Amino acid sequence: MREHAWKYFDVHANQRMTVFNFFLVLSGLVSAGLATVLQGTNVPALVGVVLGLLLVIVSFVFWKLDQRASFLIKRAEDALARLEPSLPEPACHLFLGESQATRDDMAATNPWNRQWTYGRSFRVVFWAMALFGILGCALSLSRFTSSDTLAGSGSGAQSATRLAPTEKPAADPMRTPVPADRSTTPDR
Repeated sequence: MREHAWKYFDVHANQRMTVFNFFLVLSGLVSAGLATVLQGTNVPALVGVVLGLLLVIVSFVFWKLDQRASFLIKRAEDALARLEPSLPEPACHLFLGESQATRDDMAATNPWNRQWTYGRSFRVVFWAMALFGILGCALSLSRFTSSDTLAGSGSGAQSATRLAPTEKPAADPMRTPVPADRSTTPDR
């Protein structure tokens, strides 16, 4: 019976870590793509909107998967805690007193000395990635709408900021003018 509960615990604990590692890789790739778009490269801003939304969705889905894995692990821990009293050594009762020991440690007065559970640590990462996705989506959307507005303002008539094909840009006031005809310069 104990071996069955332990295997159940082991499978779901390993699954939880594997899923979280996969989330880190996937969200890292999406974040890198989003950061590239936000740097103002030639990638369309709409791609940033899609990547931002994707990062939010991926964070939500993996958060829900982590909740399920956590629930299954807690069930295995409860089963192991019920089986532990049959062990001859009280020092081997690891699961039986673990939840109370964790609660006692989390009640520490100094917040820097408090332990964080895996669930809390993972939730911080899920929320941070989701917030980065929301921020990236908003910035990309603002860039997309501003570029769309600029592109749409020139329809039908030339925009005031555009130059006619024969116009040349104004001379740079910081640059020294070079005479067009060298014959006016004194000989040496």
